Parts: sequence; C-alpha cells; structure tokens
Amino acid sequence: MNNNDKNDLPALDSKDWESKTIEGTKVFCSFRKLVPVSELKPHPRNANRHPTSQIEALATIIFGDPEKKIEGNGWRLPIVVSDRSGYVIKGHGRLQAAILRGKTTVPVDFQHYESEETELKDLIADNEIARQAERDDGQIASIIRELQQTSAGLDAMEFGLTPQEFDRLCEETDTSNIIGDFNQDEGESTSNEIAGASGKKLKFVAEMRITEELASDETFKQELNDFCVKHDITFKIRGL
Repeated sequence: MNNNDKNDLPALDSKDWESKTIEGTKVFCSFRKLVPVSELKPHPRNANRHPTSQIEALATIIFGDPEKKIEGNGWRLPIVVSDRSGYVIKGHGRLQAAILRGKTTVPVDFQHYESEETELKDLIADNEIARQAERDDGQIASIIRELQQTSAGLDAMEFGLTPQEFDRLCEETDTSNIIGDFNQDEGESTSNEIAGASGKKLKFVAEMRITEELASDETFKQELNDFCVKHDITFKIRGL
C-alpha cells in the first residue's frame, strides 16, 4: 500500500469506533479502516511463532467462548500494517485468532515507515520488549482473589493463563488468606513478605511471634507444621 492509498482512507473519530461492532464483536480501539483478512499479509520476516494454545487463548480473550459462557473483551488493539510494504507489523497473533474464529474483517491501523530498516526494527522490538517484562505473580494472585469475590467461574483463558498457572496462582491466593488468618488470630508476624508480595517465590520464609500458651499447644503446632509442609513455608516461631 502506498502513501496515496493511505491518504484516501476515511478518518474515524471517537464516536465512530466506540460504538462499532464487527461481526458480533465490539471494537473499543481506534483504527484507520476495516480490512478483509484475505487482504492482509503477515510479515515474512516475523520471528514470533504462535502456538495453537496461544491463538486459542487470544481468541477467547477477544471474542469470548459461548460454550464456557465467557464474554470476550472485544477488539482492544488494532492490527498494525505498514503503509510502505503493506505487511502486518503488529498483531500477527490477533490476526490468527480472528481467522481461527472465522472472522472476515478486522480493524487495522496503517502506520508510516520511512524505510525497511525502521519497519524491521519496529517488528522485532514489538516482539522483544514484552518478553523482557518481569511478571509479579503476587499481584496477579491478588487480582484473582479480588475478582473471585464478585465473579463466579473465572477461567484461566480470560487472563491469558494456562490452567496450570491459574490453579497455582489460586493456590497462592488461598495460602495468603490462611497465613493472614494466622497473623490476625494467633500472633504478630514480623514479616510483610509472608503473603508473597514479591510474587516470584513459591517458598516463603517467615517469622511468627505467638503466645506461650500457643507455643505449648501440640495440636496448634502440628496443624501449623502440616500447613508449612504443604505450602513449602519455613517458619521461625518466637515467643511474644
């Protein structure tokens, strides 16, 4: 696509795209034009390879899953196409997800690249920058816990997580709650890290101060020990 073609495209203001629905899917992102998927060309030098599981998850996030009663988030990002080469630069996964769900039209943003060099740099950077992020599992677990209080039947795919990751994070959420109960009811903890605030370590080390009565309670000590073994937590217990 050349610059003349780009300039001929109609401009869309916020009222156009905020209320738009494409083939039953709401569009919340701004875009330049609705384009048939048959006219889009994936970049031949795109280094990202999207496994089927990732495309299925992305399709669920965007379009939902009626069988699981999951409502999709809709189009939150358009597919970015170079007006110089006509190739897709960003959104290869979103394009594959649309094709998987049998969509025929997608929102596209055409962007100008002055040379092949700038186009290729943006293609690679878009893939690599996201990979450098460090995930805070504690924060994700906290959000899941919050949403579980108001929403029943949350699904891993809604968060872009695998079922195994989702189950582990839910277990971490439960661990936080149980430890919190120990802190409030049985003694005072000297660590704010017990609930996994770092979000990266599954093994916790914590110091707990309890009363002499609890320290001599064999039932309490056994329950605490069983809990620590189950959740791989090392406790140092000291008297108040």
